[in-house]
Amino acid sequence: MNRNDPCWCGSGLKFKKCHGGPATPVAGDDVLSLTRRSEIARADAAKAVDEELMDQLRASASKRFGSSWFRQAAADFSIDNQPELDEDEGMMFFVWLMYHRAMTDTDPMPLAHDWRESRRAGREPAKERVLQAQLDAPIGVWEVQSVERGVGAHLKDLLSGDERFVYDRSSSMSLTPWLGLLGYIVDVDGISFWGGLHSRALSPADVALVVKDIRKLARVRTKPVSLAFRTDPDWQLEIIDHWRMALDDLANTKPMPTLHNHDGDVVSMQSDRFDLVAARTVVLQQLSTMPGALPPEREGTGTRAQDIVAVQRAPTASTINMESVIIGTITITGNALTVETNSVKRADELKATVERACGTSVRYRLRSEQSMDALRERAAQSPPSMNGMLTSESEMPPEVREAMRQMMAKFTASWPDEQIPALGGVTPRYAAQDPKLRPRLVALLKDMESRGPMPGMGSGMAMDIAAIRRELGL
Repeated sequence: MNRNDPCWCGSGLKFKKCHGGPATPVAGDDVLSLTRRSEIARADAAKAVDEELMDQLRASASKRFGSSWFRQAAADFSIDNQPELDEDEGMMFFVWLMYHRAMTDTDPMPLAHDWRESRRAGREPAKERVLQAQLDAPIGVWEVQSVERGVGAHLKDLLSGDERFVYDRSSSMSLTPWLGLLGYIVDVDGISFWGGLHSRALSPADVALVVKDIRKLARVRTKPVSLAFRTDPDWQLEIIDHWRMALDDLANTKPMPTLHNHDGDVVSMQSDRFDLVAARTVVLQQLSTMPGALPPEREGTGTRAQDIVAVQRAPTASTINMESVIIGTITITGNALTVETNSVKRADELKATVERACGTSVRYRLRSEQSMDALRERAAQSPPSMNGMLTSESEMPPEVREAMRQMMAKFTASWPDEQIPALGGVTPRYAAQDPKLRPRLVALLKDMESRGPMPGMGSGMAMDIAAIRRELGL
């Protein structure tokens, strides 16, 4: 891979190609502070020097050792001793080869060190600083802490605890918090940039397993992994191999299981529509006699006023944590009564309960379903885009887009009170109050947040993790 070829930047859990060179201005560029603009300019200048250095190093290596040297190095780098490079790893390979791997069996210094001594790169101060920074840069497993769109990302090395703000405008447009990245970060002239980066990221859960294995290799449990370990070229290959194995496991993982609610039913947002026949006050009084009905709450005023009645199920002997569970809501708006819940079974139960309580005061009209599969099927029937696929939220019919947004909003609201297998069958609300379960809940939310919306979709197509954190006091 040529360093001057299009670079690789982040896109969810898999990186994709983007055009190299200066980034296209994005919204907010005009309000960037002068300090930020200066830092971006210095980062761009340092990266340009870095690319020039790599070209010179490769040319020198080719002239001195020929193609066989590169083939042998690629075989050493490969997990299966093959001379062909995986395109996901090309950038990391050349950084490892030029700045870390021993130049020959008899010379333990990397080629960049030897080249500097022979060419006296010190005559070009900027180049000397970048070259030394590359030689000093250890490999790291970096967790995205936050992202500044159009500028870069704040990262934390899970091996050492070091933190950096890395200037990289391209990847900042698609990175999400808590993703794990593998690579070398170069620190020079007060700024940091990616010296070498694996083009595939991992979710927080997968990264945690990789870090655990690497710590075993380094024989440390909680202390930082030493700099000597992270700069050793052989141990770097071990770290890269563990990253590869995690990616292989991810590729072989079975599809995510279908979501289930507290009762074990498949999650499918159901909405039953009734017309009011009797007066609104009469219907509200009748609804209050339903088992588990809570006092109505009014939202809005005038013709837009809504009366909302939540229906809960009392705990039984088999209920984990003896918590009551909200199983549905009843909303009266104008002359319409709508019963909403998250499974077909619950919808059938609530429909029958409303009909028993209200009798002839309401008239049943219809049921609508908003399962993810149904919405995707409807979306697939819409006019295709140029490549024959529905690739973005903007291409969805408005009613499908709105239905999906409403579904995710409702699922976000109900999730804290659903029993979650990943939490041992307890609800997130309970886990948030349990000192032993709280870390597991925090890790689960990180993992969910890192996945973001479906590819090509907007933020409305994902659960609102920030809202869940606020609700749970996290």
